[in-house]
Amino acid sequence: MRVVFDTNILISALLFKGKLEILHHFIKQGICVPCFTLSTLDEFKDVISRDKFKENLDEYGYNPDDVVKSIQNKGLIYTEQEIEKVIHQDPKDDKFLACAVVSQACFILSGDKHLLDLKSYNNILIVSPSEFLQKIRI
Repeated sequence: MRVVFDTNILISALLFKGKLEILHHFIKQGICVPCFTLSTLDEFKDVISRDKFKENLDEYGYNPDDVVKSIQNKGLIYTEQEIEKVIHQDPKDDKFLACAVVSQACFILSGDKHLLDLKSYNNILIVSPSEFLQKIRI
């Protein structure tokens, strides 16, 4: 199933032990296929390269480039598509909506209030990770 992960959710799933770790297993097993556009992938690259994640990366013996390549190999990259401005409070989040539309994703997983308040966009459900796990009955 194609899923657009908000950057913070994806990083948490990949680098931290805990309840989001199951999402990493879903990606490795091909249950969830992460979808990106160049702008969402660039944000992921930028954020995972920040110093605050160095210790977590070192714990697994990874560097940011390894993680980016790995997730690219498990995911799909789509051509950018313009959409109308939707999230006026944080227009940078519109790129996740655009990615979900172009990839025909089933879900957007986010912890961002501006996205979650929408609940859906173009029939694509916008949910928290815990809501996602409930919806797929895990």
